[in-house]
Amino acid sequence: MRLANLDGRATIVANDGLVDVAGASNGAFSASIDKCLGQLDKLDACTFSPTSLTQNVAIEEFALDPRLGPVVNPRQIFAIGLNYRNHAAETGAEVPKQPMVFTKFLRRSVGRTNHCRYPVPRRTTRRN
Repeated sequence: MRLANLDGRATIVANDGLVDVAGASNGAFSASIDKCLGQLDKLDACTFSPTSLTQNVAIEEFALDPRLGPVVNPRQIFAIGLNYRNHAAETGAEVPKQPMVFTKFLRRSVGRTNHCRYPVPRRTTRRN
């Protein structure tokens, strides 16, 4: 199952379209992506009828949808580093036998179309 945050609502990405979780379940599941992540086993056990599709869209088109957002409060973020040859060449590193897995802090994550904000250095003033 592929679960997405579309315009702030939990959405299942099916092969033939999108399913709004709260709408298709008649409220049995929340529209909150975070709450649905806590119930993945139950959600995965549900079967939604083909009439539950809220949009017929190809997955390739959906991946470019500007309404996609990150998970709001993820419990864990895992990242994969140095997992392709070009990146290894850029850094002058050897290509690893297995990709490196590391965690990231939530406060350092942004949406895929957002810009990173960097802190402005504080100015200090001298007192005479």
